[in-house]
Order: sequence, then C-alpha cells, then structure tokens
Amino acid sequence: MQKVYIIEDNDGARNLLKELVATSGIEARSFPDAQEFLDQFNHSWVGCIVTDVRMPRISGIALQEILRKRDCNMPIIFISGYADVSMAVDVMKSGAFDFFEKPFSNHALLESINRAFVLNTEIQANEEKKVELEEKISLLTKREHEVMECLMTGKKNKDVAELYDISVRTVEVHRQRLLNKLNVKSVADLILKHA
Repeated sequence: MQKVYIIEDNDGARNLLKELVATSGIEARSFPDAQEFLDQFNHSWVGCIVTDVRMPRISGIALQEILRKRDCNMPIIFISGYADVSMAVDVMKSGAFDFFEKPFSNHALLESINRAFVLNTEIQANEEKKVELEEKISLLTKREHEVMECLMTGKKNKDVAELYDISVRTVEVHRQRLLNKLNVKSVADLILKHA
C-alpha cells in the first residue's frame, strides 16, 4: 500500500501535513528529520516523499542525493518556506517530482501526491519487469549471453560470427533462442527493456 513519507523538522508543519494527507484517506508516516527517515528507510516502501528543502544536518536536496545512491525511486515532492527561483530550479533539475512554496494550496499538494503515486506504480512495474528480465538473462547459456552482449552493442551477425569463429547461421540460431527465452521480439526491444 502506497504511503506518503513526510519529512519536516517543524513539529506544527509536520502534524498539519500528516492531518491533510489523512483527511484524503492516504496513509502517512512522518519524520522530524532526514536522518531519522534514513535510519528507518526500507526498499519495500512504496509511495512518495514530501520533504522540506531546508532542514538541519541533512537538507532535502542532500536527502534526495543519498536516496538516489541507495536506488530509491520514490518521487520526491519538496516544500519550502524560503524558496526562490534558483532553489526551485535546482531541486527540479536534481530530479524532484514537484516543488511547493509555503503557504501552498492543500488541493494542489494532494493532487501532486496522487500523481506521484501513479508514477511510483509505473516505476515499480518497470522495476519488476527488469528483475524478471535479469532472471531470464541469467538462464541463458554462455554463448547466448555472449551473442546478446554483442548484439546489444550494435554488432551485426557477421561481426559476431567472426569474433567467436562460428558461422553466421549459428549466430542466427543463438539470436533466435535468446530472444525466445527472453520473450522479446527483437534486439531493439531487448535494449529498451534492459535499459
């Protein structure tokens, strides 16, 4: 179940955000600072993060960078009471999902949270497909794996045949087998799904 993870160092603002989210029927967890969130963070969490930009010790922007390094793909919505144009531009360039300056419209924030949930669902589905594809790739024979790697870098069947001193027909057979095993229609489709 998707949740909103609220990170806000101001107790009053944090409680108001949690109440706002709860009134719309969305479950929320709140944290007084980024460190406490990071200490409890679990990769099984799904939903989105709503965080203040300016917080003591670890800012919202620093938190975003830490989460990126931890392969967390949850959308992040930033809020700030001290925003300026350059700050908004910086957080959006860093991959923020949205940015709100206090005071903000409750309706707009809730709409943004719902859009972030939709994005997170898509991200989760894509991650599951990637894991499934990686599992299938691990079942390829050594030669099929070698052929796949070559084809994904743009080599033609003839180039692969010369590289491994096998016939073009053998490369074609390996190519077809690996596409069938990976349940993809073409090398282009494989590259798209593997990206």
